[in-house]
Amino acid sequence: MMPSSTEHALGMIETAMPDCVQVHSTVEATILHSIRSYSDVQLHQVFPLPEQATMDHAVDIINKVNLLIDADLVDGIVLDTGSANGGGSGKVHDWNISREIVGELDLPVIVAGGLTPENVASCVEQISPYGVDVSSGVEKDGHKDESLVCEFIENARCSLC
Repeated sequence: MMPSSTEHALGMIETAMPDCVQVHSTVEATILHSIRSYSDVQLHQVFPLPEQATMDHAVDIINKVNLLIDADLVDGIVLDTGSANGGGSGKVHDWNISREIVGELDLPVIVAGGLTPENVASCVEQISPYGVDVSSGVEKDGHKDESLVCEFIENARCSLC
């Protein structure tokens, strides 16, 4: 569930006590400052990439992230293939863009977007991200499938061997 206000977000953090929160929208710095001053939760800003991303997109994200790092507002980022509804699209973006961003930033970069048990090992091998994020790629008939989740984890881990 996405919070509707800063107060709602802070209440959710207080209730759930997470270690990390993904920030999925372009949030004003004041809101990130509020969360940062209220809690020691890690903040990972999601940056949507178009399916046909270019190196210009990489440079733009790197510049934005460096501003957030300089202001001590993020602890990591998530690169996801964007969609019109604001969430992930379930589609793969150009991993060369992600690899460029990982190579330029000195903070955790998590890759999302179209990852499945079949392609996660290749993603990890090509990009060397801090982590990977999956949702629809481990679903069957609209629900998370335990065997797909296990296969995804195994393939992500085995790519590191």
